[in-house]
Amino acid sequence: MKEEFKDLVVVKRTGQRVAFNGTKIAIAIGKGFGSVYEDPNVKDVNKVYELVLKTIAENYKTRKTINVEDIQNIIEESLKKAGYINVYNSFSDYRLRRAKSRDVFGIRPQHKFVKAMEKVGYLANEANDQKPNELISNFAEVISKEFATAYLIEGKVEKGIEEGIIAINGLDNYTFGTPCSSNLNVDFEDLKTVQSFMTEIIHTIILVESDQYQEQTLMNFDRILSTRVLNDFKDIFLKEFWNNLSINGLDIYIDRNKVEELVKPLTNIEDKDFLNTELKNGVLKNIFEITYNQTIKKLNRLIKDNFERLFDIIDTILKKNIVICLDNDDSFISKMIIINYFKALKPKSKVITNIYINNDEEINKVLFEKTKSNKIHFVFGKNHDVNYFSNGICVFNNINGTETSRGRTINSISTINLARLALKNTCINDFLKELDNVMELAKNALMQRFEVQSGKIKENYNVLFNKGLLYDSEKLDDGQKVRKILRNGAFVIGFVGLVEAVFLLNKKADNKLNNEDFEMLTKVIKAMNKKCEALSNDLKLNFMIAEIYDQSIINSFIRIDKSVFGSEKTINKSCYEPVSKFINQSKLGFDTQLTLQAKYQSLTSAICTINLKNAEFKKFTKLLSDLEASKIKYVEVNYDN
Repeated sequence: MKEEFKDLVVVKRTGQRVAFNGTKIAIAIGKGFGSVYEDPNVKDVNKVYELVLKTIAENYKTRKTINVEDIQNIIEESLKKAGYINVYNSFSDYRLRRAKSRDVFGIRPQHKFVKAMEKVGYLANEANDQKPNELISNFAEVISKEFATAYLIEGKVEKGIEEGIIAINGLDNYTFGTPCSSNLNVDFEDLKTVQSFMTEIIHTIILVESDQYQEQTLMNFDRILSTRVLNDFKDIFLKEFWNNLSINGLDIYIDRNKVEELVKPLTNIEDKDFLNTELKNGVLKNIFEITYNQTIKKLNRLIKDNFERLFDIIDTILKKNIVICLDNDDSFISKMIIINYFKALKPKSKVITNIYINNDEEINKVLFEKTKSNKIHFVFGKNHDVNYFSNGICVFNNINGTETSRGRTINSISTINLARLALKNTCINDFLKELDNVMELAKNALMQRFEVQSGKIKENYNVLFNKGLLYDSEKLDDGQKVRKILRNGAFVIGFVGLVEAVFLLNKKADNKLNNEDFEMLTKVIKAMNKKCEALSNDLKLNFMIAEIYDQSIINSFIRIDKSVFGSEKTINKSCYEPVSKFINQSKLGFDTQLTLQAKYQSLTSAICTINLKNAEFKKFTKLLSDLEASKIKYVEVNYDN
């Protein structure tokens, strides 16, 4: 904030006196432009903002106070002076409507909630291409957001949101009390066949989608499916074997009970000697070989058909991401499942695949081809209790129980705009001090939402707290609140603009990441981790940090920042970019880049993105080998041809 305004006090309509805050002026101007233009130019906003500040500086330099109404009058005058007549008219009309609203609703939250009704009316007028159920859903989200802002979120948090310092992810769903995302435990042990299992999976994911507001992941999917594949193999084999024997008139020479006794205990299907004791001659051995091949063929068809059925539901009915994690454990059945999984996966499917990498050349060839048209993330490591959401967040540590990702939720995310903190505080010590304060603000936002979430009972949800989908949820009695289950989930303090903040702190001119910048970056992340560790120990809840890639939040942050700090070169860009991208674009060698990517992932939840130039299978396998050697955990590979 400019020095001449440090002692200026703003008198609100209620008579309350507060420190002058130029950011609020920039936001008000931005909303004025946003009411006229779908994608307003922030340079225009900043131009008017600077004009307003100049007018205030000239006219109030000898005065100690300024009224809110005077500030708004100056905004109107500046809009007219700069030639933005349409914005001026819209801003002026808005002030009149708000004045009438204040006359009717004396209580501030009631007055604010009127804005929700106006937004609903706007949606109704603009929703020419929406179906009635979609429109109703949008209405509910608008009302939920405005109700939460007016009645549920404390003033300091609301102010932080309005000024673009923090954001509450999924604010549209706040009042519904739904968690963010979940790693579903879908063992469903009572379902013994591929068909019945997949039917239950489809039923479950459709219902879970409305029980939370972001993605769901299905962990260890090939491992869980393997037991059903084995069961189906036994059933199909026995049916085909007796049919083939009967056709050849040989069924009377084989002891049916003995064969079933030998087939029943099978734990794998690649070993063909399980009936050796009953195959007395070449004819029987030939029938066995024919039967085995028929069974494998039918089994492949069964697996592929059911994956196609699952993917069709995901691509045509579901609106949110589904992440399917494949253990790829090098077994015969796992390989069969994975090959058919990718055969069934259509290009540009909404399904996101997490797959643990091993050295199977056939599967790696499939991955090489499918990465061209599908979103596939590669997981490195041996612990298959670890899973990642598509944004790189890994919920694993648990201060209240077993360390695992299975059945664990992201309860909610509050995101901090680190670039804004560096724009205000160019000294690292001042920056870290304010960061600590803003993390407290983010924590408060998470805890306020937790109170809304934990007040729900399991019957408020379709299936999320049933069927053992979540960690310890089988211990939840009917009518019991879900608080003790959500305590195993994660409370994420997200961040964006980390590298931009480091460049501002280091007073960088070229915006190219180097080792010195990475050291500063590491210092910031370690400070955030230390804060989360203290919060976790103090509150006995799982706090963690994560880099956030939500484009709507990033766009909102940078739009406000550019409106206020328009001349700052570091933020003169379309969006704040992830750390991984800066590392890739640095002048550092590739091996050094991988080392930095791995170190960064060891400090926080984040996705590593690698661009493979002139992609060919040999380069692809070499890259996988390099990634594994570097200790990177979770990677998205894109082809740059």
